Amino acid sequence: MTATTSSPTVRKAAVSRTLDTWIWLFMRWSGVALIPLAWGHVILQDIIVGVHRINLDYVAWRWSFISWQLYDIALLGFAFAHGMNGLRYVVSDYVRNPTWQKALNWMMFIVWLVFTLIGGVAIFGSRALHAGLTFERGDEAVGFGLTMSDTGAASLAIAIALFVILGGAFVVFGGARK
Repeated sequence: MTATTSSPTVRKAAVSRTLDTWIWLFMRWSGVALIPLAWGHVILQDIIVGVHRINLDYVAWRWSFISWQLYDIALLGFAFAHGMNGLRYVVSDYVRNPTWQKALNWMMFIVWLVFTLIGGVAIFGSRALHAGLTFERGDEAVGFGLTMSDTGAASLAIAIALFVILGGAFVVFGGARK
């Protein structure tokens, strides 16, 4: 008698992409982006500039650069999204009624959207008001970008390069999980 063995069949289950799946992916991708954004912010504000030199003029000067505006918008949106997602988990732990859960989740999303939009309007609205500002640090001028008069193609190139780098990281990390 001959024994025959068959190799086990490997099946892949089709997983539907629900809202929770997309939120999970966004949290992973934006978390990767948040690490350099947050540490870059800390290094710039605490080490390079120094907290004793940060005032309204410095913030207005910094926001006169499109690259810093995009940086701060990304930092605001991603960090606040992570906080609201944590709150969403707390709500799902303590609120058992599905209708209330859904209502609170929508409310948290709207709060996130409104606050991010308010922050974006404040950041982008300051650009027109504070054209041509400089921030002096002792004898040297501190420049981390392009001034308002130079913001054309160069600022756009910086912004595109930032998004290409972040987008590439998203594709790599998102594509690695199959």
